[in-house]
Amino acid sequence: MSRNGLPSLTGAIAHIDCIIDNVVDAGDHDFVLGRVVDLTSSHAKQPLIVFRSTYGEFQPAPPVAA
Repeated sequence: MSRNGLPSLTGAIAHIDCIIDNVVDAGDHDFVLGRVVDLTSSHAKQPLIVFRSTYGEFQPAPPVAA
């Protein structure tokens, strides 16, 4: 459970607690807009990313020289 008593997934690298702010009808589904009230994350693991039906890992860009 989160600090606010909401369910969270064991082993997840991040958890966001939101309060539903608005729900918009988007045809065959609803778009839910939430206001973030708490956020926790673990820097021990990198997120898994899906892009164009392919899984990958986030690779931070090197710093840009001024």
